[in-house]
Amino acid sequence: MDNNMSKREEIIQIALRLFMEKGYEHTTINNIIQAANVSKGGMYHHFKSKEEILDVVIHHLIDEDSARFKTMIENENMTAIEKLNGLFMLTEHMPEKLEEVNECIARNQDSLFDYRAQELSKERSIPYIVEIIRQGMKENIFQTDYPEETGEFFYLLADSIFVDMQKNADKKKIEQKINAFVHVISQSLCIRAEELEPMKKSMLGQFIK
Repeated sequence: MDNNMSKREEIIQIALRLFMEKGYEHTTINNIIQAANVSKGGMYHHFKSKEEILDVVIHHLIDEDSARFKTMIENENMTAIEKLNGLFMLTEHMPEKLEEVNECIARNQDSLFDYRAQELSKERSIPYIVEIIRQGMKENIFQTDYPEETGEFFYLLADSIFVDMQKNADKKKIEQKINAFVHVISQSLCIRAEELEPMKKSMLGQFIK
């Protein structure tokens, strides 16, 4: 059992490396089989298709990143404001592997890798934002009738800023988007924009260099 798990992990790591080096579309299942030194039957024992490998690889990356966010979300000593600021500040300390993956995605923005990474990241990230919003509502800090929709909206706005940064968009444009992002959050949750200053400074520091 342990050997099976270690081989599965090895395949995941090798597939990630190949996807980053060659691009998902140019990596064949045979490339992965050869690099992992596993038989075709052994490969299909773990994964049914290259598409399944892709999803597992992306989930694996998201799991590594989510652990950082989950620890903060579950911290009972932090207020909702502190968590909301912290959620968008954590990207400032992104693990090296995730930075490499994001650079790869930026180089291949029309790839299936990019599409699935965005879809699965959205699926994982929005519930964290919604949970923080709901905590703030319980604390009578945030006011909104639409916590789920608001959480999704915040995610999409933040993702838009990230995409512009990856495309090396005009710095002034990114700065204006960050200012607008903070304004939208403060207006949507009925809080003062000043309370989001840590988030704003962190995002500006990351994107405006």
